[in-house]
Amino acid sequence: FLAQLRVTQGRLLEATLLWGKALAICLDDPIIAKFRYPIYADMENLGAVLVMQGQHAQSAIILSRAIELRRLAKDEDYTELSAQSYLAQAQAFQNNNKMAQEIFSETTTRCGEYYRESIASLDPALLDQNCAMILYHAAEFNRRQGNNGVAEILYRRAFATYLPSYQAPPDEKSELPHWRARRHDYIGRLYLAVPSTDTGGLAEQHLQSALSLYESVYGPASFQSSEAMRLYGLIILKRGLTKNSVGWLEAALAAKKHALGANHPDVATALESLALGLHQDGRKSQALIKEAEARRIRGLLIT
Repeated sequence: FLAQLRVTQGRLLEATLLWGKALAICLDDPIIAKFRYPIYADMENLGAVLVMQGQHAQSAIILSRAIELRRLAKDEDYTELSAQSYLAQAQAFQNNNKMAQEIFSETTTRCGEYYRESIASLDPALLDQNCAMILYHAAEFNRRQGNNGVAEILYRRAFATYLPSYQAPPDEKSELPHWRARRHDYIGRLYLAVPSTDTGGLAEQHLQSALSLYESVYGPASFQSSEAMRLYGLIILKRGLTKNSVGWLEAALAAKKHALGANHPDVATALESLALGLHQDGRKSQALIKEAEARRIRGLLIT
């Protein structure tokens, strides 16, 4: 629980150490071993937080083993699908695109089947949220691969999956500040990904709300705030507010470097977004420098 708290606070290194310690205790304690504590759950959490930190080779090993142990225990539930989604992201960042595509295809197919079967017995809001994010990350992967038709279908499925739970009356948990931030963040991303659904600037409104809440909960230099900044910068860039957009994209880049380190893949994404804004602002030489820096980081991730 303390490790999960550290993740919500953006303190990823501390969360990594705590989950590593928990795993060591579980493996060494004969009493815990006797009761067959499902260590794969902690392994999945550790693997996910390693993906967030850009440690993709290590996370892929841990997540693969966790999924294998879960299946041996015949305990395949919705959390395994989330673990598979993180594994696919880890493989994609290592340029193992064929493997990533296979995992994403499996998770998106099983996602629809599993959630339809389980919706009556499990938390519908949680299921919809998890399924929507699995579909969203699969769509992002396909977009980066140039599979725009597949990406469009997955974005729309994610939007249709998440919107009913977002529109449902909020419960006590969803009214907590960090959960409200995530709700605004997710729906804002989906409105941005499916522009035909955004008839009144809803993506911009929701991402503004998410950013405000993230900053109040985690601070302006957190990894949560930095991504909301980047997406908001891209939205106003589309509106033609180039100067203002470049300011937001520069702030997002600085926050990502502070929160995640200079060579994290999310920093490369932020550099590419900033380069887009600089190109549109007529600062081509600066844009080319940012693009080269992004390519350098992605090269480090592959080697």
